[in-house]
Amino acid sequence: MNIPFPLRTASPQSFALVREFLSQSGYTEQFLLNHFSLPGLHLLLTPFGLAGEYLHQRYRGDSLPLFLARTFIAGYPAIPEHVERFLPPLVTVALRDLGILEPVPDKPANLRATVLLIPSQGFFIAADRGYWVDGIAHDDSDFVMCGLENISRRFVDHFAKSACRRFLEIGCGSGYAALAASTFAGQVTAIDITDRAVRYAEFNCLLNGAPNIRILQGDLFAPVAGMQFDRIASHPPFEPSLKGDYVFSVGGEDGEALIAKIVSQGPAYLEAGGRMYIQVTGTDREGEPFEMRIRKWLGTAAEECDVALFVRITAKPMDYATEQVLTENADAWKLQEWSELYHKLKAELVVLGHLVIQKRRTPRPVFFTRRSFGPKTTIAEMEWLLDWETRAAEPGFHPNLLSSTPAHGTGWELYTRHHVKEGKLEQFSSTFFTTYPFETSLHCAAWMPLFVSRCNGTTTAAEHLEWLRTRFPIPEEDFLRALSALISTGVLLAPES
Repeated sequence: MNIPFPLRTASPQSFALVREFLSQSGYTEQFLLNHFSLPGLHLLLTPFGLAGEYLHQRYRGDSLPLFLARTFIAGYPAIPEHVERFLPPLVTVALRDLGILEPVPDKPANLRATVLLIPSQGFFIAADRGYWVDGIAHDDSDFVMCGLENISRRFVDHFAKSACRRFLEIGCGSGYAALAASTFAGQVTAIDITDRAVRYAEFNCLLNGAPNIRILQGDLFAPVAGMQFDRIASHPPFEPSLKGDYVFSVGGEDGEALIAKIVSQGPAYLEAGGRMYIQVTGTDREGEPFEMRIRKWLGTAAEECDVALFVRITAKPMDYATEQVLTENADAWKLQEWSELYHKLKAELVVLGHLVIQKRRTPRPVFFTRRSFGPKTTIAEMEWLLDWETRAAEPGFHPNLLSSTPAHGTGWELYTRHHVKEGKLEQFSSTFFTTYPFETSLHCAAWMPLFVSRCNGTTTAAEHLEWLRTRFPIPEEDFLRALSALISTGVLLAPES
């Protein structure tokens, strides 16, 4: 089934008129969250925008933003009385010219929204509507999600927002992430493989007045061959093919095929010092954790690229499979297909998180790290760790630590284990556990807890080492390596870090 694209590129005046009206209407993300008492907009978008009954139950009052929510999200037809009351005549004409509103086939006096049109962070995003209140609107394999779904919103929240010159997004869908990037990037290039997604992204750029975005159609990096960017972001399809045939979700037989292609091809499109942010879902397998395959995918680029895998969630394979089956409301036999897939892969854990690949700026050893999110981890902590590890890998950095004045971090605990040896209680291991900036554990030498206890933010590391050496035979190299690890895990803070 080939569903016609519902929107039209009308005059710039139509886009400007609709943009100005929506901007002044009070139809905002915060209004929706407050009115419907929701923690996130994604709860209005499940499944495929089927939120009509929920909105109907919670519809209280009679205002312009509620009318727009009822029309553009829930898919209720707008009767002439409400159209005349809430929409200025020129705005109604513009909405119809753009294809956002159309007459209801059996009641042409009423108007309905052809697409989902939802506000977020100052933007208005048009995307495919799965349902009207009286039936299916669009459910084809090239369905274009709005990008505000929970997992998509996490992707947008977890790539760097600092200023950059050239930003590239692979798999742009509706264009929401590209619009977010347009606020800090000089030039944004966004690519999608489907014509429908490209047309939505182009429409949304015009609707939101974002002239520094160009939308290209093609397979992964093909449309920008020979170009380089200082920042790349992608949220590739990651579900195994047994999930169906939706272009936005299916990433090959095991769900990792498109992730592997982006990892293997991406470094060639990164400038020196550039970073690529990929939201990933993969598996730890018997004898082969997810990060091991990532390094294999990099090939020869592994010699010049740092890799940081930030794990948000891990789940047992069948727990994850059960959740997918329940979400789809699928039959029980579907669970058997998932079971067979994970058995074939020898999967031990499903890993969901964020992968950052950085091309080194100068010759130095590359680093690899895997960290688990803590309760307060954000993109800020991810960026801090990348910056710290980058500096720590530079030649001559460790000796500079001797002049630092480390202080206690927050969110850590020290666990010490003892056993009885020759009738006496004897300590045999100590481990720091941290929850900020990440959830980590660090097994430590006997001198490290004593060292940490003395770090007050005024004494230099060199002075600490001199004192420690009166009690322990500590090589300077071992001390510096341990100090770097303590700072990296958040047990200690250095003013310069």
